[in-house]
Formats: sequence, structure tokens, C-alpha cells
Amino acid sequence: MGSIYKYTNTITCEVYIGLTTRDAEKTRKREHLSGSGSKYLKADIEKYGENVFVFEILHDGIIPEFLGDLEREEIAKHNCVHPNGYNRTHGNSVPCQETCKKLSKSRKGKKLSKSHRDNIGKALKGKKHSEARCRKNAESHKGQRSWNKGKRFSEESRKNMSEGSLTDDHKRVRHFYFFLDKNISSEDKRKRLRETFSDTICLRTLRRWAQKWEAETDKRVVPQKSPFHDDAYSLFFSLPPNMDITEKRKRLYQEFPNMHRATIWRWCKKFDTEK
Repeated sequence: MGSIYKYTNTITCEVYIGLTTRDAEKTRKREHLSGSGSKYLKADIEKYGENVFVFEILHDGIIPEFLGDLEREEIAKHNCVHPNGYNRTHGNSVPCQETCKKLSKSRKGKKLSKSHRDNIGKALKGKKHSEARCRKNAESHKGQRSWNKGKRFSEESRKNMSEGSLTDDHKRVRHFYFFLDKNISSEDKRKRLRETFSDTICLRTLRRWAQKWEAETDKRVVPQKSPFHDDAYSLFFSLPPNMDITEKRKRLYQEFPNMHRATIWRWCKKFDTEK
């Protein structure tokens, strides 16, 4: 069984609320007077004297599981969190705002060592959140804007993210596929993949990867030429050679009003270099 106790400064009216599973009257009272309890309470005991403080037990014979909740209720009831009292937390190790700021300031700029990060990763590996925890997380993030919404990554960043998400098996098979002779047909390449990696990788996965790599190999970027390009070319060279390039450009603007002027300007610059 446990107890909830209170220390009151009769001069400043400041209060300290605490809990214990031992004898509150004998053990905790003696510990606070010796300084092993709250250092702020100890400082005022030395300043004002023991006779100024009143010690009383608020609740006795409490089941230990309920002590934390009861302590929080009494701290909230007496409003004794710093600077209104001696408590530095809201009960059950919940720090006050000032303590949170001090902790944040002391840890700012500090980074965990690689061995520390590795140990955390090993400890969390294979652990899964419960369904209730997952639902709670989903509810807390509902309606919030995604951090990467509307953000555009560079081509290099996208490539690095894509490479980083690939498994070791994928990289190994991809290296093997592109190491094969280019003159080998696609069917022969797939056969070689099945013979080499069928023991460790699903055949369906190998087939899907091969199809993707075949598409990358056969992909050809064919620039689309405007239907007016050839007509503009003929008109440009039909004009007098001694005509100024600006006048030629104006003629093309008149003949092709539906074309963007920047395109015609680029064509004229290109045609002029071909003379």
C-alpha cells in the first residue's frame, strides 16, 4: 500500500505533493529533511527552518497502481507546480514546462553516436505496433498536410531515393542482366535469369524485373517535329539572301500566326546558321 503526502510552507504558502509506498511519516519526512528528496524543498527548509513546514498525509492505504493518478489529481488541485509550488512535474514523472525547456536546451545540437543508433535499431527490429496504436496514430495525423506535398525533388535526389529503396537481390540481378551480351535476345536473357536466380527469387519477380529492364533498353526518345517546320524552312530560304534576319522573322510571323513566336525565333536562328 502507498500514501500521498503534503508539505506546506506556512510563510510562503507553497506546497509540495509526493507519493511513497513506504512509511510516509517516518521515512519520507526524514529523507526530505536530509535533502534526498526535492532539492527546492530542502533549500527552503534550510532557509526558514523545519518548524515553518507542516507535514500531513492526504491519502493512506492506496493501491500502488492508483498512486500516480491520485498524485496528479492532488498536484492539479493544489496548483503546486513551479513557480506556484515546490513540485517540478505534474505528477508521475510528467515534467513541467520549465523543465521541458531546460531539457530541450541541454539536448539541442546533440546527436546520437553510430553505435547508439545501431543499438536502437536492433532493439526495435521486428517490433510492430498494435492495431489500437496504429488507429490512434492515424487519427492524430488526419487532416494534416503531408511534409512532402507539392515539394519537387531534383533528378539526382529522385535517382538516389530510387537506388536506396532497392534490395540487394534487385541490385545483384540488375547488374547480372546488364552484364549480359547486348546481342542476346530478351527470351535468352530471361532464361539465364531463371537458371541463375530461381533458387532464391520468385520467377514472377524475375519476369517483372526483366520486362522493366527490356523497356528501359528499347526506349527511344523521338523528338516531335512541328507540321509547319518544313514549310517555314522552305519559306525562309525562298526569301532574298540579303534580307535582314529581322524582316525574315516578321514574314514567318505573318505566314504562321498559330505558331508560338519563340518557336519561330528559334527556327530562324537555326536556319540562319545553316546558310
